[in-house]
Amino acid sequence: MQTASYTNFFADALIAEAERDSRIIGIHAAMGGGTGMNRFQKRFNSRTFDVGIAEQHAVTFAAGLACEGMAPFVAIYSTFLQRGYDQIVHDVCLQKLPGTYLTDQGMTSTLTASLLVLLVTIRMHMLPLYSPCACLVTLAQA
Repeated sequence: MQTASYTNFFADALIAEAERDSRIIGIHAAMGGGTGMNRFQKRFNSRTFDVGIAEQHAVTFAAGLACEGMAPFVAIYSTFLQRGYDQIVHDVCLQKLPGTYLTDQGMTSTLTASLLVLLVTIRMHMLPLYSPCACLVTLAQA
């Protein structure tokens, strides 16, 4: 039996949830194919936003949508997550805004990417964050 990749599993799960919840919005930073958001966009074009190479804007945009009652899902390569770090802290966590952030390995190995995400985000309270290495994400959520 073949196991689904993290990217495909994420895309399938997000599409299934979005079919039940019209508040779900998908956001990515010029990496639709690598994060699975391209599949989400095929099904929900008007609810998908590619902000270009602007991870900071992806996070702040998601925070604004959350303020208005939407349920943003932001998919960013872990390699580039550091570009949006200040926005995650100030615009999401300190404001206690809902939203879900998903990292994909991007240009690094899964373990390296997950360790980076864990180290950078472990002290960010109330931040649902998912990464390919579930064991490390579980530690980050504790």
